[in-house]
Amino acid sequence: MSSILPKRKISIIVLVLFFAFHGMSQDMGLEKREVPVGFSFVANDSIYSTEFKFDKAITQYQLDTARNTITLKLRDVHKSGRIFLDSGVILFFDLTNEKLKWSKKLDYKTTNILQFEDYLLETNQAQSFSLDFDCGVRWWEATADIYHIHKPSNLGFGYPFIKPGKKPSNVLQAIDLRTGKEKWTRVIHREYGWNEVLELNDSTLAIAAQGIQTVNIHDGSGWAYYATTGTARLDGGTTTAINALGIGIGLLTGFYTVGVSSNIFTGVVSNLLHQDGRLYMTSFEEVACLDAVTGKVIWKNPLYKSKVSAGRIFIENGKLYQINLGKVGVGGSAAKMGQPYIATYDLTTGNLIEFIELPIGEFVIDYRNNHDYLDLLHNRGILRINKKDISLTGQIGVNGKDKAISFFNNNFFLKSENQFQSLEALYPGAFLIQTSDLNLIVVNDNLEFTGRFHLSELYKERFTYNDHKIIVNGSDVWVIDSFHNPVAKIKNLGELVVAENRLLLIQDNRVQKIDLDKLLRNTGQ
Repeated sequence: MSSILPKRKISIIVLVLFFAFHGMSQDMGLEKREVPVGFSFVANDSIYSTEFKFDKAITQYQLDTARNTITLKLRDVHKSGRIFLDSGVILFFDLTNEKLKWSKKLDYKTTNILQFEDYLLETNQAQSFSLDFDCGVRWWEATADIYHIHKPSNLGFGYPFIKPGKKPSNVLQAIDLRTGKEKWTRVIHREYGWNEVLELNDSTLAIAAQGIQTVNIHDGSGWAYYATTGTARLDGGTTTAINALGIGIGLLTGFYTVGVSSNIFTGVVSNLLHQDGRLYMTSFEEVACLDAVTGKVIWKNPLYKSKVSAGRIFIENGKLYQINLGKVGVGGSAAKMGQPYIATYDLTTGNLIEFIELPIGEFVIDYRNNHDYLDLLHNRGILRINKKDISLTGQIGVNGKDKAISFFNNNFFLKSENQFQSLEALYPGAFLIQTSDLNLIVVNDNLEFTGRFHLSELYKERFTYNDHKIIVNGSDVWVIDSFHNPVAKIKNLGELVVAENRLLLIQDNRVQKIDLDKLLRNTGQ
């Protein structure tokens, strides 16, 4: 689990964390003490946590459940308390033994560190390094910026780093993650970035990059189906110089766009669908079905270039469904392009069966795939499409200047005197949408608004532990039992996470640890 924590009163949003090592440092000014953090209603007593206080602001954390450690990225703060400085440290903390394993100074401008289940990678603008989890020592270095890791083979796949004034290389390198040595190379173009990687079998990857490229992990061989997955900006946006900002971010986001200029629309492509030995994809130009083993085109048909955009595809009822979202990526954000529509295609021939252009001026934000219909969310409300004949069967809109922004799972609670009640129990079978004014609207199965709440009224379920739920509203953290009765209340102004039997409260420059088993024993559970 990884999360970004803004320091209170910090006004600058940190988009990407870059940092470099400048030697070892064990003097972190670490303070350990027991502090009260809440109250147990059953034991009628205060709840204490073990607090670890650092001399820098925590800007990012990552929990390693296998090792029971937490990685903390800390940053110096300007004396005004409003701006993060470039200097800081990364440290590994042992939660079981409550001790610092190792720490290193870093510079946020030039280096990024990515942590995975079995790998710790340091990346700067010229090299990648493998780091030892136990001490932070570099094991090897490579000149490739790693895009994807294939754990079973201990291979990483990436491209040479982008040098100032040079065009990005399209020569993909396979790097042995045990030695850092190059195993093979293969040309795979990336003008519009990587959109997706699928593992077709134990030895073959399918990469959605300017079409579909399959790669044998042992020697790099494979077939290629070329298709356009991006386009120059239709509004003639300004080109900016290619740079190396965002290094390594593809490993975290699943979509890598280093080297893609800002005058380019990216993601004009659907998800890559693998089913029954076939691969399906829509691109800027066409919808296609390929033999996954040979790459032979089984069928392909042109799409409406004036309408096509990013999309989602799936197979049901013997048909291929395409949801054209009407949006693309540009500069890390979503932009309107094309026109939202839904189409279905014959799986044998690829011929168009049904088509409906959606009557909205915005793009589709999200969708819910139900048994008989699709619910499509846009800024002004929801459209419902019957999947049998692709007809519009209903719609509902939000009022005024409020805009719909996301679907939500129904895992919220209302507090009534000394008990909590779930919205799921109050509105069985309903789903939720959040709006720009922080309202939460309840929608029933008949596509009717049946409830409306402000998020400040509600408690969101964050974790479940031993039949207890941990719910949060602002700085209030509640532990409730299986009957939704309050067990404990805790104050937390930052993030929280459950690590085995511990509840961690992470805020500003502190990590507070609460033993959940002890807490529940003290409450008579």
